[in-house]
Amino acid sequence: MTIVTDLELEIPRVFASISYSWELSLREHNGRCNLRWSTTAPFRTVQGRLCVYAGSFPLDPATHIKACSRDDVRGGSYITELPWGPNWCAAWITRSAADGPYVYLAKTGLTSED
Repeated sequence: MTIVTDLELEIPRVFASISYSWELSLREHNGRCNLRWSTTAPFRTVQGRLCVYAGSFPLDPATHIKACSRDDVRGGSYITELPWGPNWCAAWITRSAADGPYVYLAKTGLTSED
């Protein structure tokens, strides 16, 4: 009689993948900086905010903000009081956890004279 002690079971691997996009633009609207954003995610970010910065992005996204809007208001568009011109940049920021620090989710380039 033979006793089998090690059974090798072939179990097929099962996995899934899904991707969402977060899009942000900084453009001119009647001489002012206008933020526009959208996402394909069926959920909100944790305390998500859309922020405009002067010159460059700070190490801590929650500092040196020149204009800001929550991401659940204004229907995906926010016309700031900032005058349109060069050297503005914008970011969609979110908390890394419920009480965690803010991190960058999406960033625009720097505006120019063109």
